[in-house]
Amino acid sequence: VAYLTATSTTATSTFAGGLDLTSSTGMGLNFGSNTLFYQNNQRFLTSSTTAAGNLSFGYEAAPNINENGGLYSTYLGYQAGFTATSSRYNTGTGYQSLYSIVRGSGLYGDQNTANGHRSLYLNTTGYQNSAFGADALRSNTTGYQNSALGVQSLYSNTSGYNNIALGKNTLY
Repeated sequence: VAYLTATSTTATSTFAGGLDLTSSTGMGLNFGSNTLFYQNNQRFLTSSTTAAGNLSFGYEAAPNINENGGLYSTYLGYQAGFTATSSRYNTGTGYQSLYSIVRGSGLYGDQNTANGHRSLYLNTTGYQNSAFGADALRSNTTGYQNSALGVQSLYSNTSGYNNIALGKNTLY
């Protein structure tokens, strides 16, 4: 089948042409090295097996990631990595995690891990930060090498560096 045509817009859509994913000949879905999936003209899945190695999944997750500069990043969740274009080695998991990430020179904007609702939400060029929990390091913009574990831990930090916060609202 060269392409599939949707014949219905309901949740139980059927497709013309059929598709066999259980064939004994090893047939299945084979996508290109940089595959983009859209729903209502909004990208919701990026899968890259090129040297860029980016993966995003979720409505508007890293919609502008650039395979020429954005390397080895993973964004999962609604608008995770929303402004990401060329940042590298970042992982954002959760609603709007790493939402504002951009890349500066050197390591700026690189090597961040955010797990939780709006964790590292305002981070732009901060680097080597780890945020685990809803709103952890939420206000961080340029701070670097911070570790926050717990809901709203290091919430108000904007440019501080080398901080460690463990527990709910610590160093708020």
